[in-house]
Amino acid sequence: MLSIKTVCIFLIIYLLQNCANATLSRVVSDPDSTEYKFNYSLEQVVVTAGRMETKVIHTPSRIEVLDKIKLSSVNGSRLADALSMAYPLVIKSYGIVPALNMPGMNGMGSEHTLVILDGIKMNSAQNSVFDLSLLPLESIERIEIQGNGAGSLYGSDAMAGVISVFTEYNGIPTNDNFLNVNFSSSRTSYRTEKHLLKLSKGFKGISAGMFFNRENGRGNYEYYFNDGTGNILKERSNSSFSNFDFGLTLQFFPDSLSRFRLFSIYISQEKELPGLETGIPSPISGQIDKNWNSILSYYRLFSSSVSLNASLGFQNNLQRYWIRPLTNSVYKNLATSFQTHLRADFNDIKLSAGYEFMNAKTESRELASLVNRNVHSAFFSSEVNISDFIRFFPSLRFDNYSDLSKEVITGRLGVNIRPVKSLNLHVRANIGTNFRAPTFNDLYWKDSGNRDLNPEKSTNSEVGAILIFPRFLNLTLEGGYTYINSVDKIVWTPKTAFIWTPKNISTSYSKVAFANITTQKSFNEIFVSLSGGVTFTEARKTSRDFPTDPSFDKYIFYVPRQSIKASAQFIWNSYGLNFFYTHSGMRFADMENKITLPPHNILDANIFWKFSLYKIGGEIRLEANNITNSDFQVISGYPMPLRNYLIKFSLNY
Repeated sequence: MLSIKTVCIFLIIYLLQNCANATLSRVVSDPDSTEYKFNYSLEQVVVTAGRMETKVIHTPSRIEVLDKIKLSSVNGSRLADALSMAYPLVIKSYGIVPALNMPGMNGMGSEHTLVILDGIKMNSAQNSVFDLSLLPLESIERIEIQGNGAGSLYGSDAMAGVISVFTEYNGIPTNDNFLNVNFSSSRTSYRTEKHLLKLSKGFKGISAGMFFNRENGRGNYEYYFNDGTGNILKERSNSSFSNFDFGLTLQFFPDSLSRFRLFSIYISQEKELPGLETGIPSPISGQIDKNWNSILSYYRLFSSSVSLNASLGFQNNLQRYWIRPLTNSVYKNLATSFQTHLRADFNDIKLSAGYEFMNAKTESRELASLVNRNVHSAFFSSEVNISDFIRFFPSLRFDNYSDLSKEVITGRLGVNIRPVKSLNLHVRANIGTNFRAPTFNDLYWKDSGNRDLNPEKSTNSEVGAILIFPRFLNLTLEGGYTYINSVDKIVWTPKTAFIWTPKNISTSYSKVAFANITTQKSFNEIFVSLSGGVTFTEARKTSRDFPTDPSFDKYIFYVPRQSIKASAQFIWNSYGLNFFYTHSGMRFADMENKITLPPHNILDANIFWKFSLYKIGGEIRLEANNITNSDFQVISGYPMPLRNYLIKFSLNY
């Protein structure tokens, strides 16, 4: 039987040969019928990361947008895969998806980056983090990444930045809509299989969509291990997994001015955890995640300038973690949230105000008792256009936490200036305060929690500029600098010889400088898009946990000093080719900066062919990851896979 590597090689040769011999006649004869609408400028892109619609070039803070085209071009199938090429982010990965993958931004921890799904917070009240491997790309329409703190807009956990995920919008239905069917099947070189079925239909003011996704595999990828005498080739063991996702979207349009929408997704992951690679077998361990997230929203347009959004969210998340025969931990997290949000656009002034309520509960034998938290929040933000060349962005938020008996007020002031009328140059700056509330683990861990903890706090400032040349290769240049000073950070310290407890005793700073360039152009039948960015980060701890603390003034671990990301896309007729390059600089793997992880360079690519036959469209796609066969780790002791492949076949009706 042919191996998957052999099949991949033959497929590459076939696709390249077809590209070389293709005529100017297209499989899809109408050039406008293709899903690619390439020639748009960033100056036209509208975002809602500031809780109001604003063009990217007018925002007071750095924002990166990943639209459906960008999401469909990346390798992989989960949220972590899509975000791996986002400039502001560092993905802290313990292995291939569905291993734990957490976001990092601006030299801060994963607990300081807020993940939002259709306006509802995903970070758990139990530990303040969200695993990016949980959410499948099949349900995602767009992602907006705000590259600085946004506590005055979203509250807790947004000290470093915000990842806003928007699910698919089925569109306004018509009575003659056909049933749309999408099926895809894929297989990797380490024998992971995935099968997806998507259905959508619109009729009489209602649109409905659903998807079923099944993915399973052994996760036994190859990697190198240094046993002290040299590198030996090994295969990851105890890493099998089985995933199942089901998503449902219902939309009802009672009239042309209002919409009800329900999005519900059930995620089930059962996976073995291979553990730290030390050269000897690790204990058998595993994890089960069963998450159900539902969001019911209502939108009403009262006039051309005033609209209302209201949403109700419910999360029921169960996690079980075990190490045989030592540990069997179970966490049940429930969260119910409600928010109402009023927007008004009066030419030179945009207003946004609303109220949020969240109730969070966690039940676990690891915690002192069934814990419960009510959070009441009110927020206000505005965009004030003094002239065509200067805009101010004030925002203010109030949060009340029932279990902390504390109120937190955060604010931010931003500005966007266009200094030269004849040049599409925008200078932006902002300064604001942010916070992170103590988690249930911090407060109520059995025999160790500290109920006197205060929220962590930070002051964030940012300055940058964006310059666009829409007529010259659609070129965009962007750069900036961010400074974050954090205080009252929570650190677990020894209480007795065997018990540790958290305290508000740590401080740190982050200095981040970045520069990005993007260009895209169509040359007759060929579309080319090129982008690249470099980020320099200095993040240090500035406090002592005790008088002789060796981690004082040391770099925050697992934060690369430099990172480079670049991508290239080439589309010709029905053929496409994408390249992705990432460089991560040297990182420290411990608080005392004694253990280092060397820099690594990763090159990924994919090639695809789209075809059409009668009413059926399809795609054949080949993905290659770590083409250069680099030996690397993101987290010390957790090797990442060497060169690997994926073949995918899909049909659309």
